[in-house]
Amino acid sequence: MSMPRSCLALAFTALVSLAGCGGHDTTSSGEDDQATGQPPLNPVHINRRLVQPDCRDNCATITVNSLRLDGAPRLTRQLELRQLLLAGDFNESADEAPASIREFAEHFFAQAAADHEEHPDTATYEARFEAEVVADHDDLLVIRLDDYVFRGGAHGMPTTGYMVIDQRNRHVVTLDDMLKAGQREAFNQALQAAHQRWLDSLDQPLDTGDWPFAPSDNVALLPEGAVVKYQPYAIAPYAAGQPELHIPYRELEGIFKPRYLPQDAS
Repeated sequence: MSMPRSCLALAFTALVSLAGCGGHDTTSSGEDDQATGQPPLNPVHINRRLVQPDCRDNCATITVNSLRLDGAPRLTRQLELRQLLLAGDFNESADEAPASIREFAEHFFAQAAADHEEHPDTATYEARFEAEVVADHDDLLVIRLDDYVFRGGAHGMPTTGYMVIDQRNRHVVTLDDMLKAGQREAFNQALQAAHQRWLDSLDQPLDTGDWPFAPSDNVALLPEGAVVKYQPYAIAPYAAGQPELHIPYRELEGIFKPRYLPQDAS
């Protein structure tokens, strides 16, 4: 199943917009999410499995291995909405995405039943929602959201998004928050240099005429540097997986605000 690159970009633009607006209540303001005088966020694992109802064989499943942020319901809600948008059909805006895992399940299971009725040999539908803390440093909590959706076809679709939370104010940090004023182009140049390093590391050369560089806001602030992760088909064919571009913090000095450059970064 091949997804147009323009649709992937549209979906991630909607995903990033959840940090500050959208039809769902995803803002990080509110008494329950004010961090002043509160302890660091406490991520708690959530595990559940949903199975297509009224099904005898080839039953669709949804597996959730995600996180709840205790004492921060708005951030927990935003995490769930981001995962739902990642798992969408790549043509949904933040307003059109399912409002909950259960709503996603209703549509997903109905689609699986209809497809199986029309094509009995259709492979079993499957969806997975996973969230994991990948870094906790300098009062920044970094969560990686990994989704996988298989709706028949040649293969499923994995997608990944990052959620960076400033624990000092419990604000979801976007790339625009990280950048100094007027430094977007400088960041894109640093990202393009990282892209070239990635190209040079490949065992097989990639035709950049077919798969040109593209900027991305999907940034994680890890202790060793910034990582930008791409979805399948964004800058490389499906077989290349989800490329990760690494930018050392020293290359982001003067581009990122000091708050987002770890004190001990070299």
